[in-house]
Amino acid sequence: MGAKYSRISRVLVNQSAAPEVFNPELPIDDPEVLREKQQSVTTAEKRSVCKLDYQPDSVNTDGVVNDVIYTLPLHLARKQNRSELDLWGGGNPYQLAIDTADCSFWFYELKFKNVTDVSERPDGQVDFKESEWSEDSKHIDRKVIPPGDSAAVKEDGWACYGDTGSVHVRRWEDDHDLKFQARTWDCTNNTFAQTFNWLFFPRILADYANDTVATQASDGNLGMAVPGWRAPWKKVKFWNRVTFWDILRNGQEHVETPMQATVRLLYPDDDREAVAAENVQSFLYHGKGSPCGMLMNGTMLLPNYSPPLYIFPHTDAPTEFHFWTLQFLSMTLLEPVQDVPHLDHETVDPTQWVAKRIAIKLGEPSGSEPDSAREETSPGLRVILDSCSASTVLPKGVLRAIWTNWFEQPLQSFPAETNNAACLWHNDPSKFARHDIIFEFMDSRGTVFDLRCSAQDFLTSPWMAKGEDTRSAQFQSGDDDHPHWILGMNFFWTTLLKLNGTHRGSRPVPGTAHPYVQFAPQRIVRDGQLVGTAWDLGLHKYLAPRHLAEVHDQPEIHTDE
Repeated sequence: MGAKYSRISRVLVNQSAAPEVFNPELPIDDPEVLREKQQSVTTAEKRSVCKLDYQPDSVNTDGVVNDVIYTLPLHLARKQNRSELDLWGGGNPYQLAIDTADCSFWFYELKFKNVTDVSERPDGQVDFKESEWSEDSKHIDRKVIPPGDSAAVKEDGWACYGDTGSVHVRRWEDDHDLKFQARTWDCTNNTFAQTFNWLFFPRILADYANDTVATQASDGNLGMAVPGWRAPWKKVKFWNRVTFWDILRNGQEHVETPMQATVRLLYPDDDREAVAAENVQSFLYHGKGSPCGMLMNGTMLLPNYSPPLYIFPHTDAPTEFHFWTLQFLSMTLLEPVQDVPHLDHETVDPTQWVAKRIAIKLGEPSGSEPDSAREETSPGLRVILDSCSASTVLPKGVLRAIWTNWFEQPLQSFPAETNNAACLWHNDPSKFARHDIIFEFMDSRGTVFDLRCSAQDFLTSPWMAKGEDTRSAQFQSGDDDHPHWILGMNFFWTTLLKLNGTHRGSRPVPGTAHPYVQFAPQRIVRDGQLVGTAWDLGLHKYLAPRHLAEVHDQPEIHTDE
């Protein structure tokens, strides 16, 4: 009798002699050594990659999706002795929106009410009007959580968002915690599984919400802004768990790096998803190095991360960090020169690329600018990196330059404004398939960094605009006094973002802690050639990053240096 190794556990199984099949993905040829390594993968390592989903967030009158929201699915422990089992999700996951521009997390409360005209008075008190839900309101689609004992409510407050959304939230004492499970990547079995025993969430519920929030396709919010920002809560101690960072740091479960996370959002594409491997996913990773890569000729090719780029303190509270913010200086579209067969993606050689630079500034840009414009003083604009914003929000002048210089449309046809904002579109779904784009940033220490990515996903959404061959571009304009400029979801489609709080105390303190971000294009470029796209970047299989760094002799797999 011969033997073979079955599946990933590599257990010997007796069967008829058969030729041994070589698996090039196996990091170790010896099955016993591989099994020994797999057994040393820690529980924290198995918990460190959470799978993200996306939900259709806006549907037009023809039933066509034209917006999505990315969510972390959570399964709630079922209370078998309750009669309201269907109120606890009915076995379906709660979908919490992944929001890097807000710190709060909350779920909807059973029978939550509608509010309008929410406004804050100078003394900090909030005025609002309670209203009836409309007959066709989407709030009925939201999954809810029953409230706890009202006497156990510790604090309440308002969370107000940049899209005019508002919710009133209440938080309960710890003995009213909610137990959830999240699906995480079990690399030893190459599948997603419930590797958390339980995640203990404090009961924080929204008992009031306005239409802007309640019609969105999530069952609550999971804020991923800078750890330590804990609005709207004011009566909290260091050990209280009022943000997701707190849950990972102070809760009963552990991940590898509770104060650092990598966010990866894949472009919504049903066709590509249908043929993609299970390990090619949007994810949230709490660990060192890179959880994903592309295996080629025995080498793990990794996304190329930038050096740390240190974020700015909050404009209105310079002793605190709130948002993941950088100074955005310019964008340069690199248009391939016609008939160049093998483009070099590490050069801006004018024999291969035509560079069309747009400075990021208020007022009207003068048009596409030459490289010499870099020598001029251009302070740029402060931008928030916002995974929950459906659009990138930039000044009208910048959008007009995109419209005329990149989309090659006459200025007279610049889209009309709706609600004081213009939205862009173009005529060719594959118009930018071979283009690159360079984002020029400056951090709080004055370091300037050029991030080069594929341009297609940033400039082209999956959704039609004005006909079958048109595509919306996920941009919105703002007046020069707009409160926040944003790089939104379409920026995340091009780039993995690593977010690091750096501190271990209650909050980061400027001058002591130095929160930073790192970028990595969602593609693989080697020797100037594009060898892999976002859909080739899969979560590591068989072993955790720590082991793969050793096996492949590639320390960068599990280091942030």
